[in-house]
Amino acid sequence: MSDSPYPLTVFYDGACRMCVKQMAAFRKRDAKQRLIFRDISRPDFDAKRFGLQGAPLQRYIHAKDQKGEVARGVDAFLWLWRATDRSLLASLAGLPLMRELGKAAYHIISRVRYQLSGTQEGVCDLHCAKEV
Repeated sequence: MSDSPYPLTVFYDGACRMCVKQMAAFRKRDAKQRLIFRDISRPDFDAKRFGLQGAPLQRYIHAKDQKGEVARGVDAFLWLWRATDRSLLASLAGLPLMRELGKAAYHIISRVRYQLSGTQEGVCDLHCAKEV
């Protein structure tokens, strides 16, 4: 068995235009086909099938490697950048200060992503947890 963490399964919110655009960019850069994309907004999506649950799944992008390790938010993006051969970006963003700043920014952006992306009003009522 390989020690490779790939493929990574990426769990993203397909009801969010910003999220869809980001995933399209990752799909385009995924020349080595290391990523599998799962839209959590689909009616047939079952988080328990993937061993995931809870409100954080609705609030943050998640990635799960083939070993079962899960990363969310900024940490998931670090994994995605490495998987798409953007190791320098991942290394810089992974520096302690940059990572903490990234987490703070991501937390804010994830809360207002529907408004920022011009996603249809009311979508958040269906897909976002009320408590943050």
